[in-house]
Amino acid sequence: MPWNHSIFDLNNWKVTLPVDADYFKSDGGDGNFFDDTAYEVKPPNFEGFEAEEFFYYDANQDAMIFRADVNGARTSANTNYTRSELREMNDDGSNAAWSVSQGGTLSATLKVTELAEEDDGDPARVIVGQIHGANDELCRLYYNADGDLYYANELTGSDGDERLFYFENAAGQRPNVALGETFSYIIEVVDGKLIVAIYADGQTYSAVPTDGVDPTEIIDDWNGDSFYFKAGVYQGVTHVSGHASEGSGAAEAAFFGIDISHDEGGGRDAWLGDNPGGGSGGGGTGGGSGNTIDGTSGADDISGTSGADLINAGAGADTVSGGGGNDTINGGGGYDSLKGDAGNDVLNGNAGNDTLKGGAGNDTLTGGSGSDELWGNDGDDVLVAGSGSDWLKGGAGADTYVFTDLHGTDVVADFSRPNGDVLDLSEILDGASGLGGSNAISGGYVEFVQDGADTRLYVDLDGDAGSGARVHLATLLDETAADFGLSDLIL
Repeated sequence: MPWNHSIFDLNNWKVTLPVDADYFKSDGGDGNFFDDTAYEVKPPNFEGFEAEEFFYYDANQDAMIFRADVNGARTSANTNYTRSELREMNDDGSNAAWSVSQGGTLSATLKVTELAEEDDGDPARVIVGQIHGANDELCRLYYNADGDLYYANELTGSDGDERLFYFENAAGQRPNVALGETFSYIIEVVDGKLIVAIYADGQTYSAVPTDGVDPTEIIDDWNGDSFYFKAGVYQGVTHVSGHASEGSGAAEAAFFGIDISHDEGGGRDAWLGDNPGGGSGGGGTGGGSGNTIDGTSGADDISGTSGADLINAGAGADTVSGGGGNDTINGGGGYDSLKGDAGNDVLNGNAGNDTLKGGAGNDTLTGGSGSDELWGNDGDDVLVAGSGSDWLKGGAGADTYVFTDLHGTDVVADFSRPNGDVLDLSEILDGASGLGGSNAISGGYVEFVQDGADTRLYVDLDGDAGSGARVHLATLLDETAADFGLSDLIL
């Protein structure tokens, strides 16, 4: 069974939960899990750890779930708000404490799925990322029910109080992120500047001035302070009676990626947007009839030429467009967005949860090790699912869906028999005991099972005659199981 630590790198984090130690007692303790100090878990104790509804891995979403109940345990008697939240740690297990001159980067991709309620019944806000100082927060990133995102810098107000900063895209519009909609953020201190940005709806939203104050400026009041990153859900309301922010319910968020670093250009693997203004991400555009274009370790925005390009995006969350010609585009370790455009293109996502789009032409799209989205679009495309739980849509043309790994359950969104689509199971079933081709279905090696409006595809490497268990390989949306036969398969 996968745990958060086996999917996400938590070596430089500890987690604070809205429960006390009694929550984990087999006898239930005193029956009240929330009447004492909040519980913390540090490396290496993440091994095999989860806290039921408050901190666990959701395999269906490939996500790390954070949930905090307003009535939960608090971190101290001086704190009115509960949290299910990561706190940055050093390699030696001590609390991280870095300076403005050292800097650092935190990126995350997530969706907020639930908000608590204020006492008047309106949804509350929630904090999803922070740069915390010894006492105050250099950056406290909020999400609210209006779909708005903004952050507080606690010492930039006119009287030394907090000031709120908002985000806008190039057209001057603010983000509108619905509850349950995926977005990403980046929070970093680089070259003495604070850079905070949001990526949503395919656009980057950068922080803009408030009352003429530059959002990137780190005022002298912060000099000498020590900082650390935080990420998760930190409640915006409390159950404390009579408090100005009294409320009820729970906040929940699903994190699909999180990355931190204090190295130049690092910490951006969970950022989906282009370079927000700091670090070593960059843009690149080819200029001839075919080029080799190499990205940086940051979040790059790369455009190919009208010729046959070889584009190596590198580390970071990159956005790549191949342009015309038969291009080969290789993603890296980040959450990349790769688009082939015209031509017969080859797109390789590699590591990370990538989005690959073929465009016109007969394209080959290979997701890699993450949970990827593969869009063939026009042409006779080959879509290769990897080791994650991938989402595949071939589009127009006779498409081939290739399955290469038994880990993860993939989704095929638009299998079309009239278009000539086929399911390639040859690599999965290579060497299957007793398989002769014509007995693939009758012998139980391949099984199609109706599940509501959809069809589940199962494979069993030793068929009905063996003792091995079948594996749910993929779900084919809006398809009838009885319609499938050997003609739909490549074995």
